[in-house]
Amino acid sequence: MSTVVRSSTVVSSSVRDVSIRERLDQLETFVRQRPRFDSCDYESMSALRADQRIVARDKARALALLELARLVPADEMAFSAAFSSRLTWNAATEWQYCAGQYWPAEYRAAAVHGLRAYIEYARPRADVQEIARMYQRVTEKHSLTRFMQSVSKNFFDDEIMREFGNHITDIIPASVNSPLRVIMKTPTGHMLCEITERGEISTQEFTTRAMARWMASGKGR
Repeated sequence: MSTVVRSSTVVSSSVRDVSIRERLDQLETFVRQRPRFDSCDYESMSALRADQRIVARDKARALALLELARLVPADEMAFSAAFSSRLTWNAATEWQYCAGQYWPAEYRAAAVHGLRAYIEYARPRADVQEIARMYQRVTEKHSLTRFMQSVSKNFFDDEIMREFGNHITDIIPASVNSPLRVIMKTPTGHMLCEITERGEISTQEFTTRAMARWMASGKGR
């Protein structure tokens, strides 16, 4: 197959702030468009049909991932990180794909890659928000001092691990002088999340779990 670079195909909307849900809807339109293969770009019909089968599978994967992405709480930071390579939401108006070699064979695979990354980025961040809400509810019910002294603390930590254990690597229990600290896996490393008794969240990203644990221990402060 010869190498052909084609300009990106764009699906546009009016110039305005566009929600993540709307961008995902636009991405579905982008994925559903025909690939427009050109048989002249192929040395044989069997090679063309092989690429057509791959692109059809990519379409099914992308549509399935779109349904999952719509269930994830909207997260602009995760969205920007996931769609920051060849497939991007350009100037808040359009999806644009910059081809590597051959646009028809690539654009749906790029959507699959971006959607997987978005779900992987957004889920841990959504989990942190839910943990913060759980923690706030528990500490509102019990004073923080009583909470630290009671078995409910251990129960709370166990409950977090049951609900969110796929992402969590470490829980550093809160004390009277320090917040609850949770270390979570992300696609690019580990995220240290500090959660106050009022449910306030601060996060830091680290490339390794060891670096996150070192910071959580207080030695890096």
